[in-house]
Amino acid sequence: MNCDDAYLMLLEAEPEELRGEADSFLSRHVRSCPRCRTVAEHLSREQERLRAALGAVRSRVSIEEAGKRAAREARLRRRREIWYGIAPVAAAAGLAGIMLMSTGSPAPGPLGEPTVTVQQPLPPIVEAAPGQQIAVFETDNPNIVVVWSF
Repeated sequence: MNCDDAYLMLLEAEPEELRGEADSFLSRHVRSCPRCRTVAEHLSREQERLRAALGAVRSRVSIEEAGKRAAREARLRRRREIWYGIAPVAAAAGLAGIMLMSTGSPAPGPLGEPTVTVQQPLPPIVEAAPGQQIAVFETDNPNIVVVWSF
């Protein structure tokens, strides 16, 4: 085994191989090559530092509490998603209701004294052509008059 092959294998080696304690080609090469042994010792020290750092990290929350928190956040997220879907629909329905209730005329002002106006119905003005007869019929609606020519 040459050093180039050993360097590639050192990156994936088990701790026993890095220390030269295993019965493998890499372990034998690390024991016999001072250059590869230096690299293997450095990798081994860094792995130990990483193992110690990871061992010092402790979870601040128990697994049960983390599960409860995740479930609670999922419920809140679902509620939020529902409200994001319902709120625009409710706002549009409210706006439509306001528009339907509105007559388009301004609101009445304060009540004052009533004014009385009397309308006199005017007879319809109809001129018949010579030789033509016309009949005028009034209806219950004062705005509608039927004129019949014969």
